[in-house]
Amino acid sequence: MTSEFLSSVESAKYHSRKESSHNLPFSNPKNKYKSPGADEDLDPKYQNLRKWFETRVKSLGDDIKNAFNLVQKDVLIDTMRHDPASGEYINQRVKEIIEDCISNDREILLEKMALQISYMKNEFSNSEQEHLKVLFIHQL
Repeated sequence: MTSEFLSSVESAKYHSRKESSHNLPFSNPKNKYKSPGADEDLDPKYQNLRKWFETRVKSLGDDIKNAFNLVQKDVLIDTMRHDPASGEYINQRVKEIIEDCISNDREILLEKMALQISYMKNEFSNSEQEHLKVLFIHQL
């Protein structure tokens, strides 16, 4: 597993050097996480997990692109670049922008998960009630 991770890191480094900064490797529309025929072999719950993972990877890639664009267009960073006294604070400003982008995504994800949990609890309660009705009918 470690060698696979290292080769993927090396591949990402190669692709990031190969492509311009505006065409990042994670913007590739081809899905690198799927193998041919993989979905047919998987149980539906694993297919859903895979879809969620792929959506999450895409979302993180979009967040990184957004952060990159915000850093490039940030007036404060541009001002700090021209002032030697404030130049040392550029990294801190970049960190703030990235953390803001990621925390916004995290909040959206938590909200979606809370809605899913609420829905699942409701479905479970309904099915439990149906099950009790069936048991009661069979006891009569």
